[in-house]
Amino acid sequence: MAWKFPAGEMHLLIRPTRLRTTPPFKTLRRMGLRRGMVAADLGCGPGYFAIPAAKIVGEKGQVFACDTSRAMLRVARERATQAGVSNLVLKPSTEYVSSFAKGVADFCLLSYVLHEVDAPLLLLREARRLLRPGGIFAIMDWKKQQTETGPPLKDRISAARMGAMLRRLGFSVGGRWSPKAENYVLVGTLSPGPTKGSK
Repeated sequence: MAWKFPAGEMHLLIRPTRLRTTPPFKTLRRMGLRRGMVAADLGCGPGYFAIPAAKIVGEKGQVFACDTSRAMLRVARERATQAGVSNLVLKPSTEYVSSFAKGVADFCLLSYVLHEVDAPLLLLREARRLLRPGGIFAIMDWKKQQTETGPPLKDRISAARMGAMLRRLGFSVGGRWSPKAENYVLVGTLSPGPTKGSK
């Protein structure tokens, strides 16, 4: 069974040092998020990216975010209220299915979540379901190498394997970079039409 980030340690996800190493506004904009977009954040945790995303897309945009942890969602709601964010919809989800409508999003983020599920392809299919053709996807996860912190090595997905799964589902990978030495980001778009493995 895949390793799960403990909800009791969610304070680590919003600590000040993370703001310095992975600034959410700068990171999201580099991924392609823009004003007026509709974004989806699968596995949003306490809202580290979801709340800044709501501010970036502005009044004419919206952010749909979900998590399997109700404790994480509760904190995300509290933080969104404190930030004065009103265009963020937070809902509970199962590991592989959200309650959001098909084709609702222009942008879909999966940040440090795919290594936590036993069948990452299923979660990628859910991201594909939410995205409109031509929509942007962004994945941030751990490199498959031993580090002092992070999930067990056996649960990590290499950037190469992640890219292969994405292409199988009809995603075109257009960008890659490393926010930190131990992490990677993949960004691309969803091609129109059915693809192998998309059903």
